[in-house]
Amino acid sequence: MDSILRRIDEGLWTVDLPFSLMGLSLGARSTLARLRSGGLFLCSPGPFEVAHVEAIRSLGEVEAIVAPNSFHHLYLRRAAEHFPRARVFLAPGLREKVQNLPAGEELRDEAPEPWTGAIEQLVVAGSKANEVVFFHAATRTLVLTDLAFNVRRGGAWTRLGMKLNGGFGRFGPTRVLRSTIHDRAAFAASMERIASWDFDRVIVTHGDVVETGGRELFRQAFEL
Repeated sequence: MDSILRRIDEGLWTVDLPFSLMGLSLGARSTLARLRSGGLFLCSPGPFEVAHVEAIRSLGEVEAIVAPNSFHHLYLRRAAEHFPRARVFLAPGLREKVQNLPAGEELRDEAPEPWTGAIEQLVVAGSKANEVVFFHAATRTLVLTDLAFNVRRGGAWTRLGMKLNGGFGRFGPTRVLRSTIHDRAAFAASMERIASWDFDRVIVTHGDVVETGGRELFRQAFEL
């Protein structure tokens, strides 16, 4: 199980998975957090195999499954089938964009009941990605999906592609993410709000986890 689940901190784990897009090996990461109820919060489910599902179940019952932005929903239905008792939560607008999603509740800035008081959240304004960012206060950890990448290794094609996308060898937003911004003032206000949280670590979905110094890196990346 240890090879599947990575313990990040007390009550916080990740599952790393292979993921390629247009030939770029970016990897993907799902995040799990222990809720006050003892159950689990699962953010950005991936293409879980039987071993992944068994490892997650070994931690406890998944109570909440989150599709955190307009792009990370491909494996949502499969996750809902693996964990049928979990409530499903969707990024704003995702229901209108994608057909055949499992029944779910739309996320807002206020954390819903399963993780109220344990995990804070914010819907990033001014971006068509509609990403919901999470802050796990107990471990001072920020959880991002596509708002920032931290890809620092890969083959020649991956390095070239990510350099062209402005996202290789550094923590920060890619050119693709910047292209989704339609209201710069609203987006900047969201970045300021995120930077006000007292985080040190940053979990990204694509690339390396930033173990320490994440808040300063975030401020630098978004020019705050």
